[in-house]
Amino acid sequence: MNKDRIEDLEEEIDIYDIVDVFLEWKKIFFSIVIVVFIASIIVSYSQNRNKKDELRIEFHIDKERVLNDELYQKSGLMFPYLDLESISRYIKKSALQKEIPIIQNIKQYNYGSNIIEIRNIKKENNTIYFLESKDGEKLFAEKDKIFFEINKYISQKMEEMITGEEKKATGNIEYFSGEMLRSTDTVVKEELRKTIEIYLEQIRILTGLKLQKGYENMVVIDNISMNKKDNFLKILAVMNIFGIVAGIFAVMLCEFCKKYNQRKLKTEIK
Repeated sequence: MNKDRIEDLEEEIDIYDIVDVFLEWKKIFFSIVIVVFIASIIVSYSQNRNKKDELRIEFHIDKERVLNDELYQKSGLMFPYLDLESISRYIKKSALQKEIPIIQNIKQYNYGSNIIEIRNIKKENNTIYFLESKDGEKLFAEKDKIFFEINKYISQKMEEMITGEEKKATGNIEYFSGEMLRSTDTVVKEELRKTIEIYLEQIRILTGLKLQKGYENMVVIDNISMNKKDNFLKILAVMNIFGIVAGIFAVMLCEFCKKYNQRKLKTEIK
């Protein structure tokens, strides 16, 4: 029982010693803690003010809507090839990209501080595109313009293909019409007339495709996700913990130096 009391007393003495040491060097301890606390507020505020949320937009081009169209199937046209590079290059040429550069694959277009990355992955029969930016707010504000440019690019590709087929059909009609005028054979003339009718029907179909414009607004947004970065409290907590640890370490160092000097002085006196 007496042994336990002695141990308790020794523990109390140790605690009082620690408190005495702390009180002796409290100015140094609190100076470090306060300086780090002020610094943590400044750093946290600066980081929080300059933070930019990452935005990721997943989208695909609804090719099936065009390919399943009855008129389009009658035309015999294939869907034009749309690759990542051509889409990126097209958007890059627009005035919009003077402030928003694009990263396509590894190549980066440097037009400003903000970065938008366009990349794609194959998923079954569809091509899934990802539009990403480190500056999410700016991308979100400009996304409608970007998708307008992509839709415009697809429409132009489709119209170029249809116009090309119209020119071919018109050229064939002119050629076979000339052949029909020069021919004196009734059977040959009838065959040429039927051929011309086929090309005339093709032109009617192609004109119908242009009029119905089923290839407009083909971009379908599948998902929009914003990765919000709020490190204010995290930075504040980490820096203040560091400040407390640094303060304790400074107190221990000061006490060590004091004890060392006292011992050195005693040795010199002896």
